[in-house]
Amino acid sequence: MNKKGGYDVSRKWIYWILALFLFAFMFLYMRNAIASHNDVAVEHLDKIEGAVIISEAIFSPKCFSYYDKDLGRAYPGIIDLAKFNEERFNEDCFVFIENPFTIKLGDITLGNSRDEELEKIIVPVLVKDGEIIRKDKLEIGVMDYYGWEGQDSPREGAYYKRA
Repeated sequence: MNKKGGYDVSRKWIYWILALFLFAFMFLYMRNAIASHNDVAVEHLDKIEGAVIISEAIFSPKCFSYYDKDLGRAYPGIIDLAKFNEERFNEDCFVFIENPFTIKLGDITLGNSRDEELEKIIVPVLVKDGEIIRKDKLEIGVMDYYGWEGQDSPREGAYYKRA
C-alpha cells in the first residue's frame, strides 16, 4: 500500500465520526417521532368507541348482523331481530367497551347507560324480522363521540348523522 492511500483513509476519520453521529441522530429522531405519534393515537381511544360500537353492531356476525348458515356468509348492514336481545348484548358483543352506551332499534333498547347524557348517532340499517326485511334506524348513544378537536362528524358524508 502506498503512503498516499494510507494518508487519505486516515485523514477522513473526522468525516466518519461526523457521519456516524448524524446517522445516529437521524435514527433516534425518527424513532421518537414514530413512538410519539403512536402515543397520541392511543391517547384518544375512548373517543373512537362510538365507531367501534357501530362497526361491531352492524358488521359482526357474532353480534347483531344477519348470518346465513347455508351460505356461511354474514350480511353487513342487515340486523337480525332474533339476535337483537339483552343476552347477546351482554355475552357476545362489545366485551371491551367500558364506557356506558345504549343501542336502540325500534322500541327495543339495549345498553348499560347509567343515566349519563349520551350523544346519539343514527345509522340507517335493514332489519330482518323472520322472512321480512324492512328499513329502520339504529340509534346508538355514546359518550364523547364528537370529542376530537375539529371533528364535526365521524366521517365525511351524510351516512352517519348526529341526532
